[in-house]
Amino acid sequence: MKNAEEQLKKEVSFAAPNIIFQQEGAEKQVVGDYFGKTYTNLLEADIKSRGRVGKLERVSDLLDKVQTGKFSEYGLELSKGFKDLGFPVGDKVGNIEAANSLMQQLALEFKNASGENAMPGSMSDADREYLNTASGKLTNTPEGRALMLETARALAKRDKEIAQLARDYRRKSPTKSIDEGFYDVLSEFSEKNPLFPNKSQGTSISQQPMIGGTEQTTGSSQGTWRVK
Repeated sequence: MKNAEEQLKKEVSFAAPNIIFQQEGAEKQVVGDYFGKTYTNLLEADIKSRGRVGKLERVSDLLDKVQTGKFSEYGLELSKGFKDLGFPVGDKVGNIEAANSLMQQLALEFKNASGENAMPGSMSDADREYLNTASGKLTNTPEGRALMLETARALAKRDKEIAQLARDYRRKSPTKSIDEGFYDVLSEFSEKNPLFPNKSQGTSISQQPMIGGTEQTTGSSQGTWRVK
């Protein structure tokens, strides 16, 4: 055993102190760049979220006009309106097709918000489960649009809260930066402050048709529509 230990000591070699210092410096630079980018991304998300809820409320108003018959099934008002609000659904697309396309886009966005690309600790496990389920129920009905706005408001509020936490953490940090510890603070905050309190996976969104009248199937994954 003694001979083995002595042989191991002879075979093991360590980098010179100056090389170790260079490696540590390079790693520190990479990690610092990562958290610096993370911080700026959080601030940018906060700014973008402030106008997003208002845009989605405008989207809901446009969808209501199809439901009430003010906009016809084959008109182009929605595709133009959505494009002006930053939600392109294609040129010269009929109102119903445009509405279906938009709701599918938003459902995918909300699902992604709870997926693997979400910031670690940004929401509780219960919130993530609810959001993932709700995204599959985002239909172009009054209930579906209400869910759309409720979800958008909650996510925008969370973007604002995360940005504020990041600013506070950075200000109090001895290094004036965020680091791995920020994710622990964020996770604790999210568990104590759920996005969707009292919600559960079983929350049901009505699948009632959007417009009363003669039934016509559009072939959309959002279900059957009824048009006048």
